[in-house]
Amino acid sequence: MDIDLETWLLDAGGLVIQKMAEQGASALSAPERAVHWMWLVDYSVRNAGCFGPLEDMGAKTALSDLVRFAQDAKLSALSSWLQLSDNEEAFCSAYYQHFDKSCAELKGYCERTSA
Repeated sequence: MDIDLETWLLDAGGLVIQKMAEQGASALSAPERAVHWMWLVDYSVRNAGCFGPLEDMGAKTALSDLVRFAQDAKLSALSSWLQLSDNEEAFCSAYYQHFDKSCAELKGYCERTSA
């Protein structure tokens, strides 16, 4: 587990949440929405080991939204990893094996598109 990527997701997710609180969800760019969805999935899996908290946070479509974004943005590592989410137990069990590569891909995309 790359602590820098974990920190990036927490920091970037915090900024997105702050922007949503100040300006509303409609003010978010597509990469910002993807960061938010990834943050929600990460929060859910790390803290509960399942997808249950997604529904509790009103984010039951976060996974499918992130899948669609990853496919549209051609983020192959993230897209492939998210395909495992059809099987919640398998996805959560393999979470830490796939997080670094997928998060790095999302981070790189965000950096390229914000420049």
